[in-house]
Amino acid sequence: MAIWRRKALAAFPDLRQELNRRDYSLYDLFGDLRTLLWEAHDTRDIETLRQIYGFAEWCMSQRAKTLWNPAGVSFYEHIFDRRRFWEQIIPWLSPQVVYMVRGLWEVRLSPLDCRKFTNCSAPMNASAILVARDRTLNSGLSESDRRARPAPAATESLIE
Repeated sequence: MAIWRRKALAAFPDLRQELNRRDYSLYDLFGDLRTLLWEAHDTRDIETLRQIYGFAEWCMSQRAKTLWNPAGVSFYEHIFDRRRFWEQIIPWLSPQVVYMVRGLWEVRLSPLDCRKFTNCSAPMNASAILVARDRTLNSGLSESDRRARPAPAATESLIE
């Protein structure tokens, strides 16, 4: 069994039936994860968000095109399709991911929209991304929830 499939089974047990089908590809998984992503943002399900973004970032960090390409074109390219989630999404994006996929966003979004969250046409400002991430992750959470939830580090793989 492929490593990505084993990791996905561990991270997303509700997708076990799909993941056990031979014809279910990593592209298919990222399509399903986008649906779970919108639901998790709606309910502020931090653990599910951590699993989804962590898995996607792990795939993007791999050398094999069979792993990073599906993450790029089936997940990251489409995560800004729902404008109402933009402010919630930005904090989950590491500077490395922004650097790797901002070209996809530049093609899909207007220059003004792109600059709003990635500063696409200028050098990446990693500290601004991290500050925005921390601010957004903490908004809407009670003080006890904020203390209980460790913020993901900029470079850590969130599911390993």
